[in-house]
Amino acid sequence: MRVRPLQIQSIARATGYVVVAAAIAATALHFRHDGAGAPAPLPVPSTRSDPLALELARCQSIGMAAKDDATL
Repeated sequence: MRVRPLQIQSIARATGYVVVAAAIAATALHFRHDGAGAPAPLPVPSTRSDPLALELARCQSIGMAAKDDATL
């Protein structure tokens, strides 16, 4: 039995569509979960136990502007 080239191209095209659909479905399932694998928040240090904790909290609150902050 002889297979026509058109059928092979159709099968290859259909296989390609299936692979793309599977990739889209896998991506959707990956982003669907609600952050169950998210890391736990870091504990807030006490200012009594660490004298630099207050300064660290201040720097974290101002963000990237902290690198240009002259207060030392």
